[in-house]
Amino acid sequence: MIYPQKHPIRTISLLILLTSIIFQCSDNSDTVPQQVIVGEWKISSVSCDGLVKPEWTGVAMRFTQITPDSGAYYVPETVNDSIWPAAGHWEKETGDFFLRDGSALVNYAEEKSKIMLFVYLPGTGQPACSDGTCLNLETGRWAFELEK
Repeated sequence: MIYPQKHPIRTISLLILLTSIIFQCSDNSDTVPQQVIVGEWKISSVSCDGLVKPEWTGVAMRFTQITPDSGAYYVPETVNDSIWPAAGHWEKETGDFFLRDGSALVNYAEEKSKIMLFVYLPGTGQPACSDGTCLNLETGRWAFELEK
């Protein structure tokens, strides 16, 4: 003989609660670890070969992550496209490195709420001209300090 329950709503509520706890505690293997560079940043200082470049101070930089090891970056108010373009992509490399736009190897270091980016831009330092338009190409060892 089956006895009718006195409190069916309590039983259903308890089952829903237990089910939600089980699913919340399960291992979610689909979660992609976020790379440390991902986020909204403000440039707090920039130097090239040890010389401070104050025109970069306050410029916003944003990194997004598309796959576990790659993403995009945006610097809408870049000071100079030959130093850091307004937009592009990055790919994680071994260790604390990523490749910017497939050619510039960037070393990064995390320090509390700051990130330091180091990039060496080789080249002639001479303007590159095409169809009467000349771009001043910058060279040197660049250091960018970013804060959240």
